[in-house]
Amino acid sequence: MTNADGGRVLIVDDDPSTHAALATYLRHAGLDVCDAFSGEEALEVIVAQRPHLVLLDVQMPGVDGFETLRRFKAMPGIRDIPVLMVTSMDRQHLKVRGLELGAEDYVLKPFDRAELLARIRAVLRRARRSFSSDAFMAGRLEEIGILEVLQTLDGTGRAARVTVPALEAVIELQKGTLVRVTLGRWTGQAALERLLLLQQGSFSVTPADNQAAPGDARLMPALLAAATVVDEARDLLAAPLRDNPRVQRPHAGAADTRAPARVFRLLAEMDGDLRDCARSINAEFESGQLLPLDDRTAGP
Repeated sequence: MTNADGGRVLIVDDDPSTHAALATYLRHAGLDVCDAFSGEEALEVIVAQRPHLVLLDVQMPGVDGFETLRRFKAMPGIRDIPVLMVTSMDRQHLKVRGLELGAEDYVLKPFDRAELLARIRAVLRRARRSFSSDAFMAGRLEEIGILEVLQTLDGTGRAARVTVPALEAVIELQKGTLVRVTLGRWTGQAALERLLLLQQGSFSVTPADNQAAPGDARLMPALLAAATVVDEARDLLAAPLRDNPRVQRPHAGAADTRAPARVFRLLAEMDGDLRDCARSINAEFESGQLLPLDDRTAGP
């Protein structure tokens, strides 16, 4: 590393203005910066300059970010360099796809530069650490996100248990597979989907007892399938709720298409496929049988 906080960051983006703005900011923050303007060039620069982290745009002409990441992670000797994906597409299943291919984290455009720098430094810190048998993690899902927690654990190959008391949720992992997933009365994939949908509450990670046998479900494919269902359910709710004058959200901008959090909690309580449940909620809204709730005024 170049200094206590620093490291070398490769910016991969086809937009020269992005390079100029980010490079100046990151250099002022004590980081070395190198550039690549395509996926093909990125692979050459990674081999030649061995950056400590790659900041990789998803949407590029020719070889996009996902394919670049796939090729990079197949290259012995350099594939352990952490990658931070950057995209303007806010879709959980895309994030899971990047994580499944080996990305460390995901940042949405437009991003706050201070937040991006914090994420870069967090990834660099994680790259210096290893997960030990007595490791312990804790935090809030609103700040970290269950995808990042599980992806971090998946990379260790260790047995671990994640608990989210507020959601009555438990996930047990061993050797990259799901041993058990529960959330309230739900189990398996249904529980995983609802955990991704709600993403709230404090969590803790502790080592598992190593007694349970690994399950059949690989973690990252299961996450990808669950995130796809959640994204589709959110999209089904977004348009009719956005256009409904009875739905009010504090600090909602013109581009805000999210449903209120209480609608997601209602969705999570329903039995069946989340997408079918979302369609049922929309039908109730349209018929006037169900009034969309304002997050500021609705009770618990």
